[in-house]
Amino acid sequence: MKSSIPLLAVEQGVIAAGGVLALNKGIAALFSTSTRPSYRKRGLQTALLDWRLRYAKAHGAEIATIETDPGSDSQRNVERIGFRLAYVTVQLIKPVV
Repeated sequence: MKSSIPLLAVEQGVIAAGGVLALNKGIAALFSTSTRPSYRKRGLQTALLDWRLRYAKAHGAEIATIETDPGSDSQRNVERIGFRLAYVTVQLIKPVV
């Protein structure tokens, strides 16, 4: 996406986590946040969330959105910094044959 900003968290020269921020008409969409398993529990996801939210606010965003799996560590992390559940969606899957 043209309006997206990819971010990486580097620890001791190793890419440990990443995420993307997209800004559009006052809305910040935070997505694709991922942390390598061996780097979890170090605050990297929270640091990426914090940076993206501060950047978005500085660039005119009034609302931020994010998607997580219900009941996941990610959901708990984003709720801890102030996000609140808006709705739960149903995902359907089908084997490709």
